Amino acid sequence: MFRNTSAKIQSVASSLKSFSFLVSAALIFFTAIIIISISRMDYTKYSKGMGGATITYEKCRILSILDESLKKSTYSSNIMVGNQKLEIKMLTGKHKGETLTASNYLSTYNSVVAQKGQKLTVIVDELDSGKFKIRVYNYDRAPYIYLFALVFLLTMVVVSGKKGLMSCLSLIYTFVCILLIFLPLIMRGYSPVWVAIGLVILVTSANMIFLNGISKKTFCAIMGTASGVILSGIILLIFSKLVHVSGFNLEEAESLLFIRQKTGLGVENILFAGILIASMGAVMDTALSIVSAINELHANMPDFGAMKLFKAGMNVGKDMIGTMSNTLILAFAGAALSTIIVLHFYSVQYNHLINSNFVAIEIAQALSGSMAVVLTIPLTAAITARILEKHSACSTGGCV
Repeated sequence: MFRNTSAKIQSVASSLKSFSFLVSAALIFFTAIIIISISRMDYTKYSKGMGGATITYEKCRILSILDESLKKSTYSSNIMVGNQKLEIKMLTGKHKGETLTASNYLSTYNSVVAQKGQKLTVIVDELDSGKFKIRVYNYDRAPYIYLFALVFLLTMVVVSGKKGLMSCLSLIYTFVCILLIFLPLIMRGYSPVWVAIGLVILVTSANMIFLNGISKKTFCAIMGTASGVILSGIILLIFSKLVHVSGFNLEEAESLLFIRQKTGLGVENILFAGILIASMGAVMDTALSIVSAINELHANMPDFGAMKLFKAGMNVGKDMIGTMSNTLILAFAGAALSTIIVLHFYSVQYNHLINSNFVAIEIAQALSGSMAVVLTIPLTAAITARILEKHSACSTGGCV
């Protein structure tokens, strides 16, 4: 009898794994179809410099320093200012392999001291007539960024094994969705808010399935995350109407308005879409933790009803509220640290500060993100408790 039961359990587990794999493959295929169906827009015609020059960023190697005039900055002895004239060999682009000259202007804000044999990124301003000028843009940081990202992914795999590998897949999937689905859709004029909500649901579903397969636990976590983020978005919209802030009040509003003239970008709702996406990670973490706790309790105490499971989930969630809310608020505060320092130094008056666009937007971002975490806890606990109770009733023959 026990052998038959064990064999049945293994058979069900194997079927679920196969089904989870098929669903994961279907999600990736569905995402690929969406990406392919979204026609790409050509932005190269907007990358024009002075006098109609086409601007490209290429890599080069420094062959020699032809001339230089450098001195230490008055602000720091580690920063050099002045100018250099360089002989370079182009490594990429239209002029790849050619030996050319480039200018390098060093300032306190961008001090790139060129040295022989070094790889740098340069800006090539080229007119339609074929004339061009080259100036140093910055260090060639790409190899180190790729290396650091690879070390991060490998660390996840080494520490977490198969789960870490699936986490890497989830991370890449999320990045691809934002870059190749979210951005093209809002550029084509679709509402950033609705596209962001769709992105949250798609990414949450995919990530949960990649990490946990098809199960009640996965379904509850998806429902909890989506409910928390969407309800938080509604609260954010109400708050923004009351304090009169929108995408037009962002620091990058001028650049966004230019993009709007050339595309269908809905600048007004960019702020809300960004907050929904920013809070998604913390909300997913919170929802999955609540679901896991309730699911474990239900597995060990199957006679617990929905109310007891809900209370247990709330008890776990209460311990998470403080840390998760602080995480979001500190993240936003850290991102705005330089602005906070400037405001503090100039002793900005309270009425000036509290009514500024900057403070209103930062408060909206911090509080709405934290609100998403707080609201996710009771929503997820209620959904999970109800589904698990219903499943228990069905398994004992009481399901109608």
